[in-house]
Order: sequence, then structure tokens, then C-alpha cells
Amino acid sequence: MILLNKPSSGHTTSSSAHVLPTSNVDHPARLEILDYYFKNQSNAFASIHFRGTQYKFTPSPAVASFSSRGPSPMNGGIIKPDVLAPGVNILAASLTDVGPNPDPLATHTFNFNSGTSMAVPHVAGIAALVRSKHLGWTPSEIISAIMTTADDSASGNLIVDDHSYKTAGIYATGAGQVNPIKAMDPGLVFGLTLNDYIAYLCGLGYSDFEVQYTIGKPTSCNGVQYLTASQLNYPSIAVNLTRLATSQTVGRTVKNVGDAREDYSAKITEPVGVTIYLSTYKLQFTRLDQEVSYSINFALNGAYPSQGSDMIRRGKIVWDSGKHVVTTPIAVRFT
Repeated sequence: MILLNKPSSGHTTSSSAHVLPTSNVDHPARLEILDYYFKNQSNAFASIHFRGTQYKFTPSPAVASFSSRGPSPMNGGIIKPDVLAPGVNILAASLTDVGPNPDPLATHTFNFNSGTSMAVPHVAGIAALVRSKHLGWTPSEIISAIMTTADDSASGNLIVDDHSYKTAGIYATGAGQVNPIKAMDPGLVFGLTLNDYIAYLCGLGYSDFEVQYTIGKPTSCNGVQYLTASQLNYPSIAVNLTRLATSQTVGRTVKNVGDAREDYSAKITEPVGVTIYLSTYKLQFTRLDQEVSYSINFALNGAYPSQGSDMIRRGKIVWDSGKHVVTTPIAVRFT
């Protein structure tokens, strides 16, 4: 049996358990097969050859066709998703037995599954690894370690999108594919406090009850100085530029968790049509847990983009010490 991907599934194929020999092919292959069949109906022929497990499949990693994509309608000022993690054809525990004659009493069964529910355990496992090494780190610092060490490219090329067959956008990849080894030793981390999150939620217009329900403790937005998304000390940066406001400045603070004495230099990949200015292009640390703050200015360079063009531009700031590489993903939206 040949299962043909519909257009929305793109290149993403599944390894479902079937009771007869089956091949799941992507959408481009579907078009080739149907074209061949309808041109050669009386003599059409196909065979399946099992060649064992194939390695170095390209492009890999890629954004699965079903992967969650941003921007969020509620918090579009934050790049979401944060990161990518393996979620296609993952061998995982199964509630039921699989195969031609499933055993209803089987207790140790496994199956290949796909979905964001398969990606989440990978990230949770990395968070546990980071936590086991850095017991004093806050959740936001663990998130920062995972995000700033993620890989946004594969074999030198930006990650592709299985749905469109083109380079994936920043609101599909986030910071990129998680890298557990690098996350254990990120060099620098961005931190946030519970009060920062409360100020942000209140600024989004949530009621006291909704904020309390979200954070799990009594709280009030009365008297709270609201924070916008761009004001959060988040590992990624998303800014909006308009015809009336063609520049914007945000601030960030990093904490040294690498070597006691370590210097970082900035390497900037500017979004198309945008110039980035930093208040400093070097970060110098003389002790552990030392914090340094800096500002980033985004300014339109040239004419404002016309409707129909790419209204979301990606870039990044990389702080490189020679030992640690700390990446801040950037999204500039023209609204």
C-alpha cells in the first residue's frame, strides 16, 4: 500500500504501524506517482525495497508540517515557538500493543509517534539535565540556556520548512533546534523574576483572577507597573516598526555563568532593511554571576516595506567569547 501525503502534510511522512507492507510518501512524490500512474495505467508497476535504516537524511533538521507556528495573537511581541525539538517518528512507550495481532494484555509496548507531544519530552529532559548541573538556576535561566545555544541552521543552511519546502521563518523555528550539550554550559543567561511575569500579564489586560490562576498565588494588578513584551529580559527579541515609529530601542541584561573572567564580542546579522546599533559591542566579565546590561536600537534602513513583501524579517545577535557562543534570535515585524 502507498499512502500519499496531502498538500498540507508536505514532506513530513509518518511511520505508522500497518498490517501490510506500506510506504508513506511526501507530497512531491505523490504528484510524481499520480502523474506516472495516469499516463501508464495499463502498465503501471511499483515495488517496495527495504534498505534498512537510512542515515544523514537531508534536509535535517526541518520544521514538521504539523509544527506549531507563531506569532501568538495574544503575545505576538515574543517569538514563539521558543525552540524546535525532535517530534517526527519518535519511538515512545505505547498504551496498546501494535502489529498484525496486537496483544490486549501487553504491558511493555512501544510505537513510533509524531507530534508536538513527542517534542515536549525532549525539551523537558534537557531542562532536567541543565537543572541537575545548575541547581540554583531559575526556570527563566534554564529556558535561556536552551534557547541561546539552539542551532538555527543545518550543514550551514537555515532550517527548512517541510510544509512550504522553503527556508522556515523565525516564527516557525524560534531559536532553532535544541542542543543539550551546549545548553549545559551556555556561558551567559538572561533572567526573569515572577514579578516580571506578573507585570507582563497585567499589561496584557488579564484580570486579577486570571493572573492569580496563571501563577498559582494571590496577586493584584493594582499599582503594578506594566511591562511590554519588548521590555521583558527574554532570550529572544521581537520588535514592531511602523511608518510612524521607524525605530525602537530595547534593553537586555545577561549574567555570567561561564568562566570567571571572560570577554564577549558581538556579531550581528541584521534583518533585511533594518540597522542594529548596540550600546556596547563588547561584554567584559571579571567574576561569576556578574551582570551586564546593554541596549539594542533597531532602525529602518531605506524605504518602508510595501504590502505583499516580507513583513517579518529575521536576524540575530551572537555574543562570542571564543569558548561560548550566546545567540539572541531577532524578529522585526513591519505593521
